[in-house]
Amino acid sequence: MKKISVFLLALFLIQVNSSVLGQATIKYSKQTKLISDAIEDADNQLWASCQQRIDMYRSDPIPRWDDEFMLWRMRADYYYATAAARLKHSNAIELLQQFKIDYPNNTFSANVSHLLGMVYMDNNNKNNAIIHFNEVDPNELSETEQDEFYFLSGYAHFQRDNFIAARTNLEKTANYSNPYQVPSVYYMGVIELKAGNMAAAKEYFVMIANEPEFREDAALYLTQIDLMEGRCTQVMRHLEPMVSSAPRSKQAAIKGTLGQAYFCTEDCEKATPLLEEYIKSLRKPEYALYYQVGYCSYKSGQYEKAINYLKELTSANSDSMRQHAMYLIANSYLDMDNKEDAKVYFQNAAGTGPDERLKELATVQYIRLSDDLGDHSQSIALIETFLELYPTSAYRDELLELLLNATLHSKDYAKGIQVIEDLNLNTPAFQEIYQRLTLYSAVESLNSNRYEEAIEYALKSQSSNIDNTLYQIAHLIMGDAKHLQGRYPEARNHYNQFSMTNVDDSEFPWAVNSYASYGVAYTYFKEKDYQNAASKLKVAYDQLNQAQFPKAQAFYRDAILRRADCLFMEHEYNTSKELYLEVYQNNYPKDDYALYQAGLIDGFNNNLSSKIVRMDQLKVDFPQSTYRDDADFESGDSYFALGDLENAKRGFLGFVNDHGSSPYKPVVYNKLGLIYETKNQYNEAANWYKKTITEFPGTPSANSAVKALERVFLAMGQPQAFLDFINSQSGITLNESKKDSLLFTNAMNFYNANDYHKAAEAFEDYLSEFSRGFHHLEVNLYAAECYFELGKSENNSSFFSKALPYYQTVITEGTGAQLETALVRAGFITFNHLQNYTLAQQYYRRLSEIEGVQSNVELALEGYLRSSIEIQDHNGIIDASEKIQQTNGMAKDIQDLALFSSAKAYYNKGNIQTAQSMFQQCIQRLDMSSKKAESAWHLTKIAYDNGQFEESKEASKNIISTYGSYSYWVVKAYILIGDCWIGLNNYNEAILTLESIVNNYQGDQALIDEANQKLERARMLERQADSENADNIEFQD
Repeated sequence: MKKISVFLLALFLIQVNSSVLGQATIKYSKQTKLISDAIEDADNQLWASCQQRIDMYRSDPIPRWDDEFMLWRMRADYYYATAAARLKHSNAIELLQQFKIDYPNNTFSANVSHLLGMVYMDNNNKNNAIIHFNEVDPNELSETEQDEFYFLSGYAHFQRDNFIAARTNLEKTANYSNPYQVPSVYYMGVIELKAGNMAAAKEYFVMIANEPEFREDAALYLTQIDLMEGRCTQVMRHLEPMVSSAPRSKQAAIKGTLGQAYFCTEDCEKATPLLEEYIKSLRKPEYALYYQVGYCSYKSGQYEKAINYLKELTSANSDSMRQHAMYLIANSYLDMDNKEDAKVYFQNAAGTGPDERLKELATVQYIRLSDDLGDHSQSIALIETFLELYPTSAYRDELLELLLNATLHSKDYAKGIQVIEDLNLNTPAFQEIYQRLTLYSAVESLNSNRYEEAIEYALKSQSSNIDNTLYQIAHLIMGDAKHLQGRYPEARNHYNQFSMTNVDDSEFPWAVNSYASYGVAYTYFKEKDYQNAASKLKVAYDQLNQAQFPKAQAFYRDAILRRADCLFMEHEYNTSKELYLEVYQNNYPKDDYALYQAGLIDGFNNNLSSKIVRMDQLKVDFPQSTYRDDADFESGDSYFALGDLENAKRGFLGFVNDHGSSPYKPVVYNKLGLIYETKNQYNEAANWYKKTITEFPGTPSANSAVKALERVFLAMGQPQAFLDFINSQSGITLNESKKDSLLFTNAMNFYNANDYHKAAEAFEDYLSEFSRGFHHLEVNLYAAECYFELGKSENNSSFFSKALPYYQTVITEGTGAQLETALVRAGFITFNHLQNYTLAQQYYRRLSEIEGVQSNVELALEGYLRSSIEIQDHNGIIDASEKIQQTNGMAKDIQDLALFSSAKAYYNKGNIQTAQSMFQQCIQRLDMSSKKAESAWHLTKIAYDNGQFEESKEASKNIISTYGSYSYWVVKAYILIGDCWIGLNNYNEAILTLESIVNNYQGDQALIDEANQKLERARMLERQADSENADNIEFQD
């Protein structure tokens, strides 16, 4: 049972498959029939039916993909796309290009490229059309398609003016009967006519002379050919006898032909009535007839009539006829002086038609009219395009000149300059335009503040020296440009080179000598050479007063004012004032400024009362003047200068109320502060200074106010109040340096007022705040000076003791004058008040080592010497003495002291020889004094020490006789005589000498004691000598 079921199923499946296969075969036959019928429709040019059948085919596709089916499908797609192309459907290009993509290698490639070319031609896309026509192999096309291909391809090349390629293709369809023969013949005629082959052209036009589509154009071209070949009279001779004798039905045609013959000979008077009659006889006259009548009407000056006939040709099929008609219409309007309409028709004639010569002429006229009508920008663009199209045109130079003038009128100077430079146009006419273009560019650059560019253009303008006026004006422009650049000497040179000789100033009325003189004067003014400026301004305004150009009077008035300024700067105040008053009294511009300046001059001449009057007058005459605040300030300041502080205060207070935003306001505040400060009204003064500081922070006036406020608070003895105020102001900070300075200044105020107690206290306050402050050495010195002065004035040594530590700080750290002063004072205190000679010696010695003032050098050396003497510092004495001897200007008594002390020092050091020499100098140099007596004694003592007892004894006697007034040294000399007697073993004389001192001298006890000691010694030596003598006596019996 199972096997049977399987068999039945298999049988069923076989039956089903057979049925399906049978259905596909039936459908395939039906679909191929649709395609075959579509192809047949295509062959019969039934393109809509063809597309319809293919749409039916596509609506019921065959489920097969074998090669045969694909071939049918390709045929369907090809003919569908072909139909779209023939029916001019918008998707034709898309279908054809898709076909090329879907079937890259197929037998329809040439056909598809041909069709694409055809469709692009229909779309007026000749470039793409030619691209696809170039892909076609004509041998792959049918004969009918070949005819179409050759014509369309030729026509595409014709439209692109590629006449060689056009002739190659059009010849193939022009010489035998085919649907494209007639248009091919026509275009071949045009090609031959363009090539100058009149016979061949005529042959072609004759072939189509009766073809409705081209009859009119052919007739026109044949007329032109006959005209050029001169056969018009032959026509007239033939037709004139026939006019009256011809049948009525033929007369119109004969008159028309004869009229055209007359037209051919330009006998418009005869041609016009015949042609007009002929036109009226025709239901639809040929366009050529309208043209001929219009032409003749134009030639006879009937411009309205000409325009009416020629306008009939605006819809003519012939581009050439329409082009000629537009040209004649344009000329008619031009002769009627209707330039606007003439311009329109010249534009039409230039844009359409094959006649290149006519295009050129129409374009030239269109350009001329554009320029005449003031459309210079358009004319520039048109001329540039024209010169690209017709570089060798006979109108080239005319249009170039027109272009350049248009650039002048449109102010497109750069364009004109570029054209002349690029084309190297160097004829005088072009160079004159170049001179003007570059000059105008220079003016434009100058007005736009492009000064270097202005100079460059002016130099270019001068390089074409055709027009002397322009050449001279270039000097003025360069003068102005360099003036504005600050190159004043160069500017002056150009102004001076400017000359009005043979210059026509109608175009540039300001280009006159007076303007140049004005420029020269201003260069001196800018250089602040006011003397030369004043002189040249005098010349300038004398000339300007006679000049007629528009701004002459303005320059004249300015020159007067500027000359007044120059004389003002040269301190020629009287003449300057006269000129300022001339400006003011004549109401010239800036008369308020002139009045203000005249008032200033009154002030300079110390006529402050007159200055005040003028400043107050400015307030009355010019209440809105920009100099109003200046005048009010100067008025108040003049009262201040006069010492009239009340009126000054009143004026300044009024100024504050009237001029809230004046730049003088902070100055006025400070002036008010100073007025109150002068009156010792310190609180009011402080308030005004504070207003300056708070309202105008960071300004110079505020900085001045800070200093003034400091001064006021210091005058009130309130430095801390000043510090508190300053610290309260944002943006103002007193750094440590400033605080240091303030405390120092406060102390110095007391010091300068000789209030040494307060000054010392203030200096000590400073040091407690700034132990190492900026002024700490000065403060130590001044504090010491305060105590020093107090010590002297109050005769109180304790003040000297207080001063010394401060001097010592300066000595340790100071230099220069501070150190010098401290050493002088410290030496004085230690030597005279503290008797600390060792310390005094140190200070004086150091003082002697610095290069100070001469008096301090002398003081130092004297102190050094005396302190060394006090402490018996022999080396110090010698050193000080040597320095004294080497220093010029030392007092003689100090020099003598130095010599004497040095001699003693050497003596005490055991350098007897040097000491002896120096004591001898003392004897020679010193005046009579105890030192000279002592020096004599030391020399005697040295002789004694050397065992020269007789010499010493005699020298001692000389001391007694010479220096009798100096009892001390007389006694010392007697004692030395006693020593000499002892040295001579004459004890008796020694005792007598010494006893006379002991018994008679009542002076210095030390000398008496010394004499007693030596007396006892002499007695002892005598006794010893007596004893020895007794032992040596021999008694005689």
